[in-house]
Amino acid sequence: MARSYQFQIQLENPNRQFHPGDTVRGNVALEVHKSMTVRDITVSLSGQCKSANYKYVTQYNAFTKRYEQRKVSNSIGFNLFGFSTKVFPPPNLQQHGQAEEYTLAEGKYNYPFELAFPNGTVEAKAMSHFDVSSSYVGNSFLYGPNLPRRGTQNMGPVTVSLPPSFNMTQASDDYAIVQYNVDARADRKGWFKSDVFDRQQLRFSPRLDSVMFSFGPLMSSQGVSTNNSSFIANNSTGNARLKFDIEKSKRSEGRSFLRRVFTSRSVKIPLELMVEFKQSNTVAYPQGTTGRVLHQGDNLADIVSLKLFTAFSSEALQRMLIGGDGKKNVPSAPLSNLKVKKIAVSLVHLVYYQGIEPKVQARENLVGKQSFQNEFEISDFEEVEYWSQDLVRKVKQDYSVYFETGKAFMLEIPPEMTSFILHSDFQSFAAPNISVDYQLRISMSVSTTDESPNSAELVCTAPIVFLPNRVDGASSIEYHPPPNPPLETSILQPPGAAGPDQGGEAKEEELPAYSEVGRA
Repeated sequence: MARSYQFQIQLENPNRQFHPGDTVRGNVALEVHKSMTVRDITVSLSGQCKSANYKYVTQYNAFTKRYEQRKVSNSIGFNLFGFSTKVFPPPNLQQHGQAEEYTLAEGKYNYPFELAFPNGTVEAKAMSHFDVSSSYVGNSFLYGPNLPRRGTQNMGPVTVSLPPSFNMTQASDDYAIVQYNVDARADRKGWFKSDVFDRQQLRFSPRLDSVMFSFGPLMSSQGVSTNNSSFIANNSTGNARLKFDIEKSKRSEGRSFLRRVFTSRSVKIPLELMVEFKQSNTVAYPQGTTGRVLHQGDNLADIVSLKLFTAFSSEALQRMLIGGDGKKNVPSAPLSNLKVKKIAVSLVHLVYYQGIEPKVQARENLVGKQSFQNEFEISDFEEVEYWSQDLVRKVKQDYSVYFETGKAFMLEIPPEMTSFILHSDFQSFAAPNISVDYQLRISMSVSTTDESPNSAELVCTAPIVFLPNRVDGASSIEYHPPPNPPLETSILQPPGAAGPDQGGEAKEEELPAYSEVGRA
């Protein structure tokens, strides 16, 4: 049976991305095919932060006399704010008093509305039992325009900045959602007359000066890192081994037959990929200074530099392969070059959310990947002072004579090979029951240039904070998908403990405050 009406919210700009203080404008369009009665029509703007998850518990069933497993779940919700306005009856009728109901004849009706997002912090109120002391906005690593206060009871309100729109839905009882809605409802009188309802979801993002997020993943576990800062150093590393081969005929002559026969024709050399956040990206915070704050639209080449380290020089590698027992006066043989075949960049967001228990889920979004045929000679690696425990551990004892502690050989990857525009559907934020952190993941595929090349993949995962565009209002009008290819998304296991980060002291200079950089 066809409905006798059509009821719809028509937004002035349905693709707009809203910010604090922005006004939502539109019309409630009602087309009546057969006369109908209504009490009033109300439009509301609201925000909610909802999460849920489950677990399985084993309990003894006295009736069946068996241990049985059952699923238990819990949902948690917070009302961030809610405003409403009555668009019917119109003001000229309301001033004469409110009737019990009004009859609308056949025809088309439009009722305009305007509602604005809050321009500051809000009092988030729990919709169900929740221990506010376990809130994600109650830790000392939080950063925001106004640090939140916690309620004194389980149902107490929490002062927060509005988090961005977010949706991670695993199942009907496993999700983390921040949503902002415009609802329109026509109230109808009578037991057999259901209300008329429509909803439109809005896309919301806080401005740079109103973001609330956690510095937790960036904090040093020892409490102090470089430059008297509480942050970890501005670099992260990843390791792998790459096997270099040499023909049997190229090995050292003049040695005994057995030594030549049993001398290895290959050696696996340790490589270390370092992602170093540039000094130009370093910003001062109350906790110290860090270069690990990245933004939507950043070019990765402007933010980080990639460096490749090895423990051995080209001369040492030749001696290891040819077999000179550490002596320098041995025949030389051409070494294979090192080829960089591919660089891929991903943004991983870690979603922490409350339910029956705290949980974490990881999602990896591919920013982009590029294939290369760039070849580098081992002699291109420059000797530098460098200490890396991971690099030292990967040096076999047999080759320790060729390795000097505290030194390594470095190749800086050309910046044009790291030109990727960073983009993600989400960003770092903290809300009472949901928190999102980010990691920058860079993988590099390298190989030798032999006829039968060997290959290796180095992966570096660096904790970061990922925030909106550096210039406020850069995306305030409409939201458009990023220009890069579609994101490739995969589900990851929750991350384990982060590996050690190596780094040296940054140059001392007077650093700008975060607010100054954000508005630059």
